[in-house]
Amino acid sequence: MNYFTKKILFLLLLIVLLQFTVYAQKKDSTGVQNKTIKNGFSTPFIYLGLSVGASAYIDLSLITGVQITERINLGFAGKYQYYSLGGSPSTGFSTHIYGGSIYLQTAIIKDFRNIIKKVKSHNGIYIHAEYELLSLNETYFELTTSESNVDNRFWLNNIIVGPGYINRFNRSSIFAMILWNLDFSDKNPYEYPQFKVGFTYGF
Repeated sequence: MNYFTKKILFLLLLIVLLQFTVYAQKKDSTGVQNKTIKNGFSTPFIYLGLSVGASAYIDLSLITGVQITERINLGFAGKYQYYSLGGSPSTGFSTHIYGGSIYLQTAIIKDFRNIIKKVKSHNGIYIHAEYELLSLNETYFELTTSESNVDNRFWLNNIIVGPGYINRFNRSSIFAMILWNLDFSDKNPYEYPQFKVGFTYGF
């Protein structure tokens, strides 16, 4: 599967997710017409937040985005990580990993309160699809080389998907996701599936 084909498949996935969202909205039998999420906080709204990923090691990402509708969420994430492998400046290895991503989330279960009346909190299940671009040092994967600190960088493309859980309260939310990489390469600093947790605050 070449790079262009993978891009097309990713776009098709996004389209399918959007179509599912439209269908789910039409089939929603709850009769709830109020777009307010909670305490007067209605869509669309902008949010900022932080996510923490756990795979081979801890990864921190700053996130921002727009909750377009009650079911559709479009966002961006920025990433930076410093990696150091001991030793002296002349014999050790250090590098910077940085990049960004764009993601789309669509709710499968918008609010469990619509299914289970006794549930008090505003929580649901969504599907996360993300395109990530990272700048890496080639030497990171070849630490036996004598020129361990040569800055031979390349760009890595990741297509990441998976389910997530979100719990909203007031203007804030907490979430958890488990993600798989559809475009995995041997030269990837992360292991999958990757578990992520985080929080956001809306404005």
